[in-house]
Amino acid sequence: FVEKINKDRIGTASIALAATGRIADICNEGKDEGSRWKGRAGNVHWLDSLHENDMALSPNPEPEQQQFNTDAETDNKNQLKTKIQELSITLESLVEEWDTLVRTTNRERFPGHLDSIRQDLGPLPKADKPNERALWVSGLINPLPALGVAIEIRPAVLTARTTSRRLIMAEYGIRDSIDRLRCPGPCF
Repeated sequence: FVEKINKDRIGTASIALAATGRIADICNEGKDEGSRWKGRAGNVHWLDSLHENDMALSPNPEPEQQQFNTDAETDNKNQLKTKIQELSITLESLVEEWDTLVRTTNRERFPGHLDSIRQDLGPLPKADKPNERALWVSGLINPLPALGVAIEIRPAVLTARTTSRRLIMAEYGIRDSIDRLRCPGPCF
């Protein structure tokens, strides 16, 4: 599936793909085959495995990290790691609340819909895997087939260039969905 898309001003784009947990960056795109359905050939550079390196999806340093140059600023680095860990931990309680609301408000499209989604996704990744956890949350609230209870956050989560941004987008999406689920009637 598509991991990130970087578009430029002249209409071209570079895309990073993940296949069974492996992440690739497209290095060279081939000639247009004349139809968007035919696609185009290209060369990829395999970057890493998401399962082995959770930070592989975050090629940019966190904004707060860009200022760290000396050992004296180690505390700031630790504070950033703590902030990311706290965001990741927050998602767990939000997932529990969201799951309960979907079930108690009868928002599943068919019986067992949410159970099927959870089975496909597997267990919630551990908090020390913040990128994997953010991706998992986006898959939960925006599954296929859709539940229709959340704004689409998958592109924002997938294309985020930092871990903190990815977590913030996942948190925003699930909080927004919880707010929608608390209101009677359709979410949209």
